Amino acid sequence: MPPKNPTLETSPEQTQTTLPSSSESKPFEQWAAEKGTADWQLAALTAFKNYPIGREVTASEFDAALEQALKQPVG
Repeated sequence: MPPKNPTLETSPEQTQTTLPSSSESKPFEQWAAEKGTADWQLAALTAFKNYPIGREVTASEFDAALEQALKQPVG
């Protein structure tokens, strides 16, 4: 039997892909809490994006959506 090449072997741990933290999805309400977003800003974001409760987004998606919401005219 030929010797095994250890560089070609993989364990189950090596085949699992972990997402970088910037790609981690969480409910937008959790991002708001972690980032200290004011209640009125969260309300503006929710209304502007029409997010349902618990909608999961990445941190960069949350930041971009909040920035867009806060640029909207009031009234």
